[in-house]
Amino acid sequence: MPYFVIQYLSDSPGITGLFIASIFSAALSTLSSGLNSLAAVFFEDFLKPCYCFKNATDRTATVILKILSAIFGVVTVLSVYVVANLGTLVQAATSLSGIMLGPIFGVFTLGVFFPCTHTKGEIGRASCRERV
Repeated sequence: MPYFVIQYLSDSPGITGLFIASIFSAALSTLSSGLNSLAAVFFEDFLKPCYCFKNATDRTATVILKILSAIFGVVTVLSVYVVANLGTLVQAATSLSGIMLGPIFGVFTLGVFFPCTHTKGEIGRASCRERV
């Protein structure tokens, strides 16, 4: 697509800049909606059930959501540096799937072989396992 714009539309002044601006606009729109929805889900599922946020006003919730969006944005930007050092895409996918699927497999096998387990004990086991 950029090749088309440079080759065929470069005679018209401003068209290439308009095209690049539209690409950046679409990318930023997608990124901002993703960060805002991530902050909203985190607030509704994890913070709102807590005692201190149960009766939060709309103004307080708005401030908290803005702070969460900023935090998730910083984490996203910092994760770029981590991804840059992971190597190829296959190595990164294998590493991340191993990190994610290991605890899930542990929870599954615990539930299969020991049906009397409960949530609190499993969360404690999983958190201790990740620290080792």
